[in-house]
Amino acid sequence: MGGDGCAFEGGVALEWADRQGGRFRSLADVFIDDTWGTRKFGGPMMTVEKFEELMS
Repeated sequence: MGGDGCAFEGGVALEWADRQGGRFRSLADVFIDDTWGTRKFGGPMMTVEKFEELMS
């Protein structure tokens, strides 16, 4: 789960997503999901769902 500084980093990620959109929104989604553990048990991994979009 998130630790020291993660709230700030999450805020920065969301700000970049808001300003830049597109790929940065997907990166923010993955960052928040991985950092804060927002995925439900047994749910799909955000990194897998967004992989194609992020790598293109």
